Amino acid sequence: MTTPIWNLETNSDLTAEPGSAAGNTTFPPETAAQRIAARPSNYGKPFVPPTPIWGVDGSGNPTNGGFITPTSFQLFWHSNIGQIPAGSKMPPLPPTASADPNNLGSKGIDSIGIGGHNIYINGAANPSLFIRGSKLNTVVTGYWSTATPPVWTPVAPSTTYFVRVEPVDTTLVATGNLSATLSVTTPAATTTSQQVTTPPGPPGGVTLVAPLPVITSSAGGPIEITWNRISTATGYEVWDNNTPGDDLQPDPSRPGFFIGDTLIVGSIAQPALPATAVTVYTPNYTVPRTPFRIRVRSIKTDSNGTAYSAFSPTMYGTIPAALAAPAAPAAPTLGGTITAGLVHLDLTEPAVSPTAGPPEWYAVYDGTKRVALLNAPLGTAPQVTLQYAVSQAYSFTVVCGNSLGVSPASAALAGTTPAT
Repeated sequence: MTTPIWNLETNSDLTAEPGSAAGNTTFPPETAAQRIAARPSNYGKPFVPPTPIWGVDGSGNPTNGGFITPTSFQLFWHSNIGQIPAGSKMPPLPPTASADPNNLGSKGIDSIGIGGHNIYINGAANPSLFIRGSKLNTVVTGYWSTATPPVWTPVAPSTTYFVRVEPVDTTLVATGNLSATLSVTTPAATTTSQQVTTPPGPPGGVTLVAPLPVITSSAGGPIEITWNRISTATGYEVWDNNTPGDDLQPDPSRPGFFIGDTLIVGSIAQPALPATAVTVYTPNYTVPRTPFRIRVRSIKTDSNGTAYSAFSPTMYGTIPAALAAPAAPAAPTLGGTITAGLVHLDLTEPAVSPTAGPPEWYAVYDGTKRVALLNAPLGTAPQVTLQYAVSQAYSFTVVCGNSLGVSPASAALAGTTPAT
């Protein structure tokens, strides 16, 4: 009796015999013709993907994927290649349902061996859409009709669509079975859906147009800046941060901002074409050696709302130092009635000129004792509030200074706090 030959050791593409090597021999080896003849009937045929399975909602019902608008809907499905039902006996024995209570089954692997999907809409005999690649979801905004030649048909509001999906192997030749039919109904055009304004791009090329201003008058001077026009924007904003030092802290109440970031120019209109750049003056800077960190962002406003771009790169700089020490300020004045021992003082900035520079700071003295120190600019009056006892004499003077020196003292404001 002849033992069947099984070519386990030939390691050749000519070897394709099914079954097991048990009881067989590898000698003498078969010829190439014998090996080819021994191949199974499906040898070399393209892989046929399994039937796609639609995703389901929390109740187990087929669903479109969760995203739907009056003019689009999302599809989501599984391929489950190699799925094994629970209870099956594992190979090499043929799987048999409920044969092995210890086998919990397997969902299978998605996408392996799949090169695309055909989507059929409303019972079409030919594919309405072809989705290349192995992805298992898509957003449908329209499809090809069954007319000759086909016509692109956008998804319409208040319309029901019947959808089936068919996998195609990586050769884009072999197709699997069509899925079950999924019914999708788009809402009416008046239905509220999430419509948002897409952000414009950030401005680029933020640069100085002119040298930084040297402050030689009480009015101060602005910074002139320019940047490239962003075609998708409808306007712009300019932000600055004058915090001393280099260690800025993120603002927890405003993601993307630092503590100290201030809007200095808002509602900048988009210049009309053929303009290619936007040029803007900042508000006047009145304090020398002030650090600035200017950033610009684009704004886009349409019927859906307003969106902001990311900030441009930061333009760093410092206002130039003063040309001269400041002049003496005016004597401080009382800011209202002295009550409950509180003394309120109003300070006045001295005049600024090429020979009398702008102050960077102010110091208030009571006699020879310094009782307050303020950074310029002074801000809203009263600038100084002091706690004094009843019937306490005072004699307030003010000096101011910058990097080139200190001013003479102001005239004194002398008096006594009330007895009660």
